[in-house]
Amino acid sequence: MIVPKEIVKIEGFSLLCKFNNGELRELDVKKVLAHKEDDEYVNRILTPTVFPSVKIGEIGQLLWENVARMQDYDGKWIPCEYDMSPEFVYHNSTVVRS
Repeated sequence: MIVPKEIVKIEGFSLLCKFNNGELRELDVKKVLAHKEDDEYVNRILTPTVFPSVKIGEIGQLLWENVARMQDYDGKWIPCEYDMSPEFVYHNSTVVRS
């Protein structure tokens, strides 16, 4: 599976990622999530203070911690991450260098 291994650069709402196959690819997060402009979690990650907190998770997903929330079995709201799968990141990014 092809996954991001390193976030090389964060500029605006774009990420330059190095993948485990050696490719350097750019993901314009604002562009790929434009269809979700009414989503409160998308709006939260697309702020200048939150966006740069992006990390690479255990399986290569891009994630922002404590940006979303979900209900537990007791109905209590708990914070959770907002993430993008490695496949989504790869297929929605453009090659900068291979």
